[in-house]
Amino acid sequence: MTASAPVFRTAIPAAAVAPVESPRVTLRDLSGVGVILIQGNVGTALEARWPALPHAPGQVSEAGDALLCRLTPSELYILSTSPSAPLPPADELNAELSGAGCFAHATDYRHGSAVLRLSGPDAVGTMRKICGLDFSDSAFPNLAVRQTSAAKIKTLIVRSDEREGHRYYLVVNRPFGEYMWHTVRDAALEFLEKEQT
Repeated sequence: MTASAPVFRTAIPAAAVAPVESPRVTLRDLSGVGVILIQGNVGTALEARWPALPHAPGQVSEAGDALLCRLTPSELYILSTSPSAPLPPADELNAELSGAGCFAHATDYRHGSAVLRLSGPDAVGTMRKICGLDFSDSAFPNLAVRQTSAAKIKTLIVRSDEREGHRYYLVVNRPFGEYMWHTVRDAALEFLEKEQT
């Protein structure tokens, strides 16, 4: 029997026909990138693979093209930031965790998630329009993760800035992907219209 991989199709077809891209705010559909949730007590079992593994809740570490996001003491998200940078298979991570005697389990959510990347100087203003979180640097600093309600749906928000300004990754359940795309796009349009006037 040969191994096969399902073909990934985004849940956000509108992203291809209605992109948001400007010097002030850019919205991209990254659905299909790796999303792995590790639940349980990981301890130091994965530090050989990722030496910068964060331990405090809310912290994020960068590891090449991956973001290591410690949501709670027992929840660690691994998020790929590029479709060309795959994450290790969940089975491989589970073997490592089991071999280290950890009571933890990795689950691959790639096909069950929609991922958006919002960036630029007006990204913060856009986020404030769809979410009640405090997005100030003191409350939500760079390299931080929060899980909250955005546009009235459960959303994992990861901040990982670039030189040009703030950058947020929004991870939602796949069925809500297109709804979230349109909601964020509508919120960003105000800033695009200001640019053009």
